[in-house]
Amino acid sequence: MKKELFQNARMVKAHAKVNLSIDILGTRPEDGYHLVEMIMQQVNLYDRLFFFSGNKVDLLENKKEISDGIFLASESPRMPLNEKNTIYKAAKLMKDEFGIQDRIAIFAEKHIPSGGGLGGGSSDGAAVMKAINHIYKLGVSNKALEKLSAKLGSDVPFFVRSRAAVASGTGTDIRIIPPFKGGYILLVNPGVFCSTEKIYHEIDTTEIPAEARPDNVLLEKAMAEGDLKKLAANMKNVLELATFKLYPEVARIKEELLKEGALGAMMSGSGATVFGLFDDPELATRVMEKYREKRLFASLAEL
Repeated sequence: MKKELFQNARMVKAHAKVNLSIDILGTRPEDGYHLVEMIMQQVNLYDRLFFFSGNKVDLLENKKEISDGIFLASESPRMPLNEKNTIYKAAKLMKDEFGIQDRIAIFAEKHIPSGGGLGGGSSDGAAVMKAINHIYKLGVSNKALEKLSAKLGSDVPFFVRSRAAVASGTGTDIRIIPPFKGGYILLVNPGVFCSTEKIYHEIDTTEIPAEARPDNVLLEKAMAEGDLKKLAANMKNVLELATFKLYPEVARIKEELLKEGALGAMMSGSGATVFGLFDDPELATRVMEKYREKRLFASLAEL
């Protein structure tokens, strides 16, 4: 997007998240949704969303009207410009819920890998809801937005007002906790698409041993104490049992990160992104460059 358009738009950041743990506790009898308990934290990797409203919509080039006066644009080839896009769904939800008649156009500058287990779509959706609330001075509380955002997906409420949280139920019951501070996190994506549907189907038929389940009380204590080594040593994601079986490339990244000196490594969400925790920024940077030389997505951030 041309730089001169920035002054005509409102920009918001939509941060990625990583899962520091995931446990599957069963399914909800009435609808089969999986019951989880997991710890999530936002990281300093983000998409940027630019909002144009009213007459300013006409300034945005190469936009596509999806419906109801909602336009989308992006230079990312992997971002669908249709009704399935969470950015569109969030804008339509807010327009319908609060009777907004204005035209709205949103340009998405994508940096979070799509379908990578980092919550990019969910974060974008939450950012859209918060931005529209602010732009139109709707005065909706974050708690009310959090409840409304559950209509878009189970991860979306987390992004409304949490930097770190324990999520339970179907993922929409959020208990905010202080985020972990200290160390460095290296995100690596092997460039494979992991089907969440296949992974959950596989985990439903997999016996999960006790040692594969996370101790979230211990992890939360490690976060509160700022103990990077304890956190790194106790991160567990039961979905690895399924994803690693179906997509061995993801398992390979975890093994490589540990061999390269990460204090701990784990898959985020259902994959494909894997992250390693480091206490040495120079080592983490060298490892990142190795993956970039292979033309894989790799991003380093301070926790």
